[in-house]
Amino acid sequence: MKKVPLRKVKEGDILALDLYTEDFKLLLVRGTKLSFPLITLMSNRAIKEVFIEDEHTDDVTYSPLLFHDARKEIHKEIYRVLFQYLSQEEIGFKFNSVDLGKEFEKISRTLLNYIATQPDILHSMHDIHVYDHYVLQHSLNVGMISGMIGLEKGLSKNELIELMVGAMLFDIGMTKLPKHVLNKKGTFSTIEKKVVQRHTMLGYEVLIKERNISEESALCALYHHERLDGDGYPTNLPGDAIHLYPRIVAVADVFDALTTQRHHRDQYSPHEAVEYLYASGGTMFDTDVIKSFLKTFAVFPVGSTVKLNNGLNAVVTKVFPDFPLRPVVRILEDTHGERLHTPIDVDLRHHHNVTIQ
Repeated sequence: MKKVPLRKVKEGDILALDLYTEDFKLLLVRGTKLSFPLITLMSNRAIKEVFIEDEHTDDVTYSPLLFHDARKEIHKEIYRVLFQYLSQEEIGFKFNSVDLGKEFEKISRTLLNYIATQPDILHSMHDIHVYDHYVLQHSLNVGMISGMIGLEKGLSKNELIELMVGAMLFDIGMTKLPKHVLNKKGTFSTIEKKVVQRHTMLGYEVLIKERNISEESALCALYHHERLDGDGYPTNLPGDAIHLYPRIVAVADVFDALTTQRHHRDQYSPHEAVEYLYASGGTMFDTDVIKSFLKTFAVFPVGSTVKLNNGLNAVVTKVFPDFPLRPVVRILEDTHGERLHTPIDVDLRHHHNVTIQ
């Protein structure tokens, strides 16, 4: 199979994976022969790319970080807990019966059981951006990415749970902002920016009062917008003074936000997002955390179609944690777009003059 932009999908192509809607309903089943109306349906659903079958990439398999059914169940659980918690807040219950810490600890343990048992491979980010419920999906994605970074950095199980609880609740302060600011589509004024920036302190104040949430977890809310050069907020905390957890969450948050389509900008490709992180490493973000991230996630996932600097199109067939930008690629077409009779595999680790453009 190979992953291609929807604009390059042709009538007669065969869908290689089940395709789901943003609310987790099955849209098209694997093996569907795509027609113009079905391609139009996917376009209307804002689907940007799909996996299709290809005789020259039969050996290429897709390895999601979290399979659909597991993601659906965890998503539902996050929604249930936050809905109950925020409903109590809204109607002014004097005593909060929802134990936010215990509930998110259970969710974190479930999530950790999935990601910690994955084989030692680089994971595709494709499954992370299929759905449209941005706030909930962003919380889950940041928790998942943070957990994988923490695993690579050798954190203990208890530390991983602390990190993931903080990572999934890092933006809870947003629920305390005025609705008219939170829902604004246009550019924020200077005053509105100051209001939005308060979500870090507000989130910390929420979490630090909760039973069964540690201060280390709460620091994810407080410090995830701090930057290594001291130019972040809310306290302009520099470098190593920022706890490791929010340094991890900062990378996970920015990567997931950049690679998600938003109303005010186009989504970045994983490669572009990593370039942004690397360019900001050492000033805004922790370079060691970025390196740990790249040992866990594939910049160019297996199955993705790429263009080489020599003009050839290829499909990524193998990735390496120590060489995230230099995978093995399979060239399927010549520079004129004509199909090769025999595909050619090229290990970019050994061909330094060839790069992915």
